[in-house]
Amino acid sequence: MNCIRCGKCCTRTRMQLTQDDIRRIEKLGFKKEMFVKYDLNGFAKIKNSQGYCIFYNDFEKKCIIYDNRPIGCKLYPIIYDAQKHAVTVDQLCPSAQTVTRREIKRKQKLLISTVEQLFKEAEERKNIKKQKTIPKNNRGGCQARSKAQD
Repeated sequence: MNCIRCGKCCTRTRMQLTQDDIRRIEKLGFKKEMFVKYDLNGFAKIKNSQGYCIFYNDFEKKCIIYDNRPIGCKLYPIIYDAQKHAVTVDQLCPSAQTVTRREIKRKQKLLISTVEQLFKEAEERKNIKKQKTIPKNNRGGCQARSKAQD
């Protein structure tokens, strides 16, 4: 692929983050609260600021964490289309036509395993959230009733 550094992929991004992505970025000195937001389905996503990814420098047209960017950013414009259940090239990318079949094939396995990991992590987050929101008196099944309740 011939990236032209247009920044479209960094504009209003909804890039999902794996736990490994988050740890790698935290090691750079960034606090998770600064760059991660969680959606209702438990997915961790990168935050935007002024319409761009929090790590995109619009003036220089580059990512400030490029060498440590999320795996989804490294794979882009090759994406997983959840509606078609297929690996494809994002046609919103101006360089989409320069992506070769060979490149798609080479990145496909990593992309699929990353998508599986994202779903697994989101499910774990939802389960943890559920456990935290269950009232204490409802944990563990049945609750004894007193005669006054009858």
